[in-house]
Amino acid sequence: MSPLSSFVSSPKHALPTSPRRLVKPLRRAHDLDFERARRAAQRRGRKRRQQVQKLVLTLGMPLGALSLWMGARAMASYRSVWLGGPSIQAGISCQNSPVAVASSWFFASEEGSVWRADTKTTAPQKVWRGTFPSSPQVVGVSGGVIIAGGDGTLASLDTQGRMRWSVKHSGSLFPRPALLQNGASALIVGGDDAGRVWARDARDGKTLWSQDAGVPIGEGVTATPWGVVVPLLGHTTSRGGLRCFAGEGGQVKWSFPANPRDRAAGTAIPRFDAATNRVFWCNDLGAVFALDARTGSKIWKSFVAPRAGARNAVVLRASPVLVNGVLVVGGNDGGLRAFDARDGHALWTRWLGQSLSEPLGKARLGNRIVVVAGAKPVVLVDAQSGQLVRQLGAGVVGWNGREFAASDEVGTWHFWAS
Repeated sequence: MSPLSSFVSSPKHALPTSPRRLVKPLRRAHDLDFERARRAAQRRGRKRRQQVQKLVLTLGMPLGALSLWMGARAMASYRSVWLGGPSIQAGISCQNSPVAVASSWFFASEEGSVWRADTKTTAPQKVWRGTFPSSPQVVGVSGGVIIAGGDGTLASLDTQGRMRWSVKHSGSLFPRPALLQNGASALIVGGDDAGRVWARDARDGKTLWSQDAGVPIGEGVTATPWGVVVPLLGHTTSRGGLRCFAGEGGQVKWSFPANPRDRAAGTAIPRFDAATNRVFWCNDLGAVFALDARTGSKIWKSFVAPRAGARNAVVLRASPVLVNGVLVVGGNDGGLRAFDARDGHALWTRWLGQSLSEPLGKARLGNRIVVVAGAKPVVLVDAQSGQLVRQLGAGVVGWNGREFAASDEVGTWHFWAS
C-alpha cells in the first residue's frame, strides 16, 4: 500500500462532509421560516380586512340608508302619475302648454286639433277637429275649456270634451281670449287679427258687445276687475301700447301711454296681480312696466340691459310672470331677467341659450315656486335667486297644481308629480 492511500483510508485523516449534504436541511429550514412568515402575513391581512369590513358596515349602513332615502324622495317627487306607465306615445306636438281642468288635460296640437286625456285613460282622444293648420288657443273655464281656432271658430267644451256650443267669427282668432267675471255673469273676451275686440256670454256664446281697436292686437288679452287689457301692435295709425275695455259695453276706460306719439308696441300678454291691483307688461323695445289697473297710470318703468356687445334693444315677447313679489320677463336674446315688483329695480339675469317668446309660467316644485321658461329644453328656475333647478323635456310643459305634463321632440308626453 502506498503512503498516500494509507493516509486517505485512515479514519484519523478522513475528509470533512461534502457541502452538498447540507443543502437539503438548510433549504427545509428556509422554507419553514418563509411559510411561518407567509401565514403570519395572511393572518394580519385577514385581521385588517375584518377591521375594514366592520368599519364599512358601521358607517356604510347609515350612509346607504341615507342614500336610499334621498333617492326615494327624489323618485317620489317625480313619480309618474299616468296610469299604465310614465308616458303616452301619442305623437301630439304642441306650440302652447296643455291646459288642465279638473282631472282632464287638453292638448292643442300644431295641426289645429285639440286632444283630451285624463288619468283614467291610456291614450288621448281627439275632441275638437280644427280646419286651420295652426295651434288653437285653449282657455280653462269653470266646467270646461274655451277653444279659439285659427279658422275663426270659438267653441266651448265640457271637462269630458263634449261640445257645449260653437260660433263662427269672420276673422281668425289668433290672440288668446280671457275669462272676465262681470257681476254674476262670466264673459269670454277676445280679439281677432282684424283688430276687433269682442265679448261673448260664457254660457251660450251669444255676442254681448264688439269694439274696433283700430290696430292689430298682440298675443292675448288679460282680465281685471275693471275691464280687459289688450296689447296693441305698431301700426300706421298707432304706435302701440295697452288699451283697457270695460267688461260691460266695451267702452275704452284707459290707454297707455297717454301720449299717442310715444312708441310702446308689444305683443306680450299683460299680467294682472290682484294683490296689488297692478298690470305688469313688457314690450318690443325692452321696456318693463307696472301700471295701475284702474286708471292705467304708470307706477314704474325699467329697461332691460342688452347683453354685452349687443347693439339692438332686447325684444320682450314672453308674457311676464309674477312670483312672490319678483317679476320675471324673457327676451329674444335668451336672457331671463327678474325685477322687484315693488319698484322695478333689477335683481338677476339667467342666460338660457334659447330665444324666449312663449308666455312664462310658474309652478310648485317641492316647497318652492319656480318659473317655467323655454322650449328646447323647458327649464325650471328659482324665482328668488335665478338658479337653474331642473330640466323637464324639450317641448312645452303644463302644470295643473299637482303634476307636470311635459312633451319631448317627438310628441311623447311624460307626467310627474310636483
